[in-house]
Amino acid sequence: MKICESCFFFKNDADQYIYGCSYEPVGQAAEIGIIIVPPVGHERLRCFRESVNLARSLAEAGFAVLRFDYRGEGESYGEFADFDINSRLADIVSALQEFKRKFTVDEILLVGFRLGALFALKVAN
Repeated sequence: MKICESCFFFKNDADQYIYGCSYEPVGQAAEIGIIIVPPVGHERLRCFRESVNLARSLAEAGFAVLRFDYRGEGESYGEFADFDINSRLADIVSALQEFKRKFTVDEILLVGFRLGALFALKVAN
């Protein structure tokens, strides 16, 4: 299945930029959305290729997908040392809000890598 891949910046409640990439099937409305929650620090680099491949594979299977970088990491606003666990949890909430603005789906799932899995669980509860 053909997919549309788009990278962009979105703002959080503090008006700071978060980098995200969306993936969606072309010609088919997704019913389920997935946000890929990244690990933290150097582990982000170790899982980067896997998260991109996962996002593409999920979109090819008919899901709407969003990947993002926490503030202070990757292409997002700020320096790593300026952010903590609470800011990363807030970034996941911002990603959820952006996902809801971008896609219309019946259900949104969070899929986390390494420490991102724990963060996803915390936000989901």
